[in-house]
Amino acid sequence: MTNKNNYYRMLNFSKSNALFTMLLTNGPDMKSGAANLLFLDQNGVDQITEAIFRSIVAMPKTDLIFFISSSVVNRFKTKLRKYVPITDDDIKKMNINNVHRLLANAYRSGYLSA
Repeated sequence: MTNKNNYYRMLNFSKSNALFTMLLTNGPDMKSGAANLLFLDQNGVDQITEAIFRSIVAMPKTDLIFFISSSVVNRFKTKLRKYVPITDDDIKKMNINNVHRLLANAYRSGYLSA
């Protein structure tokens, strides 16, 4: 959606890695200096690869809300292991009391440290 002064746009991404990647790289110019707000939910967590995550956080003037339910990660941790940057050690010590901290630290250190 675009208003007549082109102040904002709203895009709805389908659950398709090819479409998501194409729109992220070839869609509206989010690197042009305009402010961006991205909301990513847990239904697309398998689409947010390390490369995509790094490109999003590298965009200037971009705010990111990345929702992943900690209880879902804790419950399905072995199945979600290939989609989130948690280590085997994190999985062993993960419980409902520390899952949020472990997941947040994993994204900070796993995807943003290098």
